[in-house]
Amino acid sequence: MSLRSGDAAGGAAARRGARAAAAPRFFHFLHPAAVFAYFAGLFCFVFLFKSPLYMLALLAGVVALAFFYAGRRKAAAGARAFLPVAILFGLLNPVLVHRGSSILFYLLGNPVTLEACAYGAYNFLLLSCVLLVFAAFNACLPAEKFLYLFAGVLPRTAFVVNMSLRFLEYYKDRAAEIVRVQNTKGISFRGSLRQKLAVGGLFVNALLAWNLEEGMEVALALKSKDFGTGRRTPYDAYAFGRRDALWLAVMATLLAACAFGYSLGAGGFAYYPALSPLRLTAADTATLPCLAAYVLIPLIVEAVYGIASL
Repeated sequence: MSLRSGDAAGGAAARRGARAAAAPRFFHFLHPAAVFAYFAGLFCFVFLFKSPLYMLALLAGVVALAFFYAGRRKAAAGARAFLPVAILFGLLNPVLVHRGSSILFYLLGNPVTLEACAYGAYNFLLLSCVLLVFAAFNACLPAEKFLYLFAGVLPRTAFVVNMSLRFLEYYKDRAAEIVRVQNTKGISFRGSLRQKLAVGGLFVNALLAWNLEEGMEVALALKSKDFGTGRRTPYDAYAFGRRDALWLAVMATLLAACAFGYSLGAGGFAYYPALSPLRLTAADTATLPCLAAYVLIPLIVEAVYGIASL
């Protein structure tokens, strides 16, 4: 009896987890224009504010967004892919740029300054935020919604952008598949540098040939359907309702508050020729909560929806 009750409890927990995983997100109910407006404002904030405090707050927020909407596994895989690149960008700045008034030490006869190191850390935070925002953006605004927004205005540009993003994902998946197939034949990245380069060239050749072949098939399929000869109509129709208007009004209010705070000097920080003092002004005290609310309001709404659906 206890085993059956335990199995029943485990099955119920599994069903609840499956329902939670399959539950639609709040962004899925919004009009694509409302979703795009939110991420456009988020991109503006990432590039607008220079203060390390603001960048750390943005990074924490976009990490939560990426892990919630893109999924923990996909976000973690993307982070492992771009993290070395972001670290490389952060390390290259103090090595290549020698501006600044606070010299820490000399590397190969060139000064390494505190200001260059701080700006390298800022580049790392900036690139990390951008890539994580893109991960959440791709999860919340899939291809059909992106084409719905821009196909009527810029049909060819929207199609090319959508196909480019699609092929990036395909390149990654197919590269992994090619590596698995070649490993079964005993071909792997082992041995000397020359052997690794030869194997890498073989893999890249197979990957490019495979994707070029599919690109030709897609082009022939589009040509057979007379793509581009007439006005493109969307497959799905999205109605703009009161919920979308309310969302945009809240976003516009928070965006205007952050922009007004920025005009008063909030979020500003100078890296060269000397670092600005890291402190919170009165404008920062009012702007930083507005920024946090803008970044986290989707998760707040998701929490409210989740509690209401219990």
